Order: sequence, then structure tokens, then C-alpha cells
Amino acid sequence: MADTTTPTDPTPEEKVPSRYKSIDEQMKLAKVAIDNAISQPDLAVPLAKKGYDSTEMANAKVLFTQAETLYLSQKDKYGDKVGAKDEFDALREEIEEDYNDHIDLARIVLKNNRGDLEKLQLNGKRKQAISGWMAQAKTFYTNALASTSIKEALAKKGVTEPELLAVQAKLADLENKETAKYQKRGQAQSATAERDNAIDDLLEWYREFIDTAKVTFRKTPQLLEKLGIVVKD
Repeated sequence: MADTTTPTDPTPEEKVPSRYKSIDEQMKLAKVAIDNAISQPDLAVPLAKKGYDSTEMANAKVLFTQAETLYLSQKDKYGDKVGAKDEFDALREEIEEDYNDHIDLARIVLKNNRGDLEKLQLNGKRKQAISGWMAQAKTFYTNALASTSIKEALAKKGVTEPELLAVQAKLADLENKETAKYQKRGQAQSATAERDNAIDDLLEWYREFIDTAKVTFRKTPQLLEKLGIVVKD
């Protein structure tokens, strides 16, 4: 959902909530209206006659609590999503530094051996997409470690077997972080949808409540101030 409300037609005397108010602002206004309609007798009694009795207001309180809970949960899930992506990106960058060095050194030391270059997927273009990049990287380290001649050739340039194994292990970790990244992304999307639905329900109730309150307190606009509706002097 968009972080906006459907604008109402203001009377000349009223400052109605802007259609561009944030979710935070809209929820704050809804909370003020609900809490004061419950706690202030001069609001509660007239509103009860318009259908907003104690039962209805208790239901509104539940709507707000649900929306607030899911709002906070979405923030948490989105934070997890961002964190998982950052961890993935940082590890990929770390791997890429070693991988690029190993590629360049392998091309130097194996320049006359097209077969070994093909085993390491160094004859064609480098893939940029993460799936292609990871497939090439896994192939490079798996086949380098499986070939005595390639390991010996790389060793001449200071690339040892433990170094190759270390990068291979990081690639396995990167695959796990990629899985976690997509999992956290899905959870964040679900949390956002749940939050949006709950806030939509709350704001639908709130708009009708405010419209009713404007009629109820047309002759006593000072009471609208208690509901968060600012009235011009």
C-alpha cells in the first residue's frame, strides 16, 4: 500500500490530514483519536450515539494494536533483509578479490594450455549475473583442486592448495548467505503485505470515524481538536 490516505473535501474552517502524511503520522493521529474518544466523556457520550460505543471503540483499539504490531514487525523483517543482503555482498566482494587474482595468474601460467583454461572456464567471457558468476567460480575452484597439474602450475605463482580450499569454502558460505538473503527478502515482503492490510483496515475505520465526528461536533469544533483535527480560529 502507499503511505497516503484518500483526501477528503475540507470545509473552509478545517485543516484535514494531508494525503502525503507518512504511515507514522497517520497511525499517531488514529491513536490520538481512539484514545481520547475512549477516555474523554465529552467525546465518548455523543460518539456512542453515532455507533461508537465502548464495544466499537474496543474493536478500534484492537485494530490499532494489530496495525502497530505488524508495523514494528515489518521494520524488524526489513532490517533482517537489509542485513542479509549486506552480509552476502560483503562476502562476495571478499571472494572476488582473491578470485580475480587467481583468474589472472591462471591465465598467465596456463596461457599455452587451452584444455586447462577450459576446465577453469577461462576461455570465454566472464559472467556478471550472480548465478553465472557463482557457477564459474565454483567450477574454477572445483576443477583446479581436482587437477594436480593445475595446482602445480598455480603454486608457481604463489597460489597454494590451502588458499584454493579457503576460497572454495567461502563460496559454499556465500551460497548459504544467498539462500538466507532470499528467505529474508520473502519474509520482509510478507511482513509488508500484512502490515499494509492491517493499516488499511485501521485507516478505513479511522476515516469513517473522523467523518462521523465532524458531523457530531460541528457546533463544538473545539472537541474535534481532541480527536486530532485542527480547526482554524
